[in-house]
Amino acid sequence: MVDKPEKNEKQPAHKIRMGKVVATIWLNEGEGKDGKAYKNYTVNIVQSYTDKDGNWKDSSSFRMNDLMGVHVCAYEAYKWIREHPIEKGDD
Repeated sequence: MVDKPEKNEKQPAHKIRMGKVVATIWLNEGEGKDGKAYKNYTVNIVQSYTDKDGNWKDSSSFRMNDLMGVHVCAYEAYKWIREHPIEKGDD
């Protein structure tokens, strides 16, 4: 079962899955020390598992057999970001 996000909850720009490994791409917006607005992408890579009570959890630790999934997800995230450049303003 997937929880519905809250109205104000931030949604990822994109997700990539390879087995139990998932890369989530986020579009981040903020203001730098110079006061200028900026946008950039960040990527979180986790694997999902169920705990002893059957609850879904995420982990950022990987065993050797998970590393190919990490590699594929990281590469696909890189390609997606390259294919979806952030629009630069005229400021």
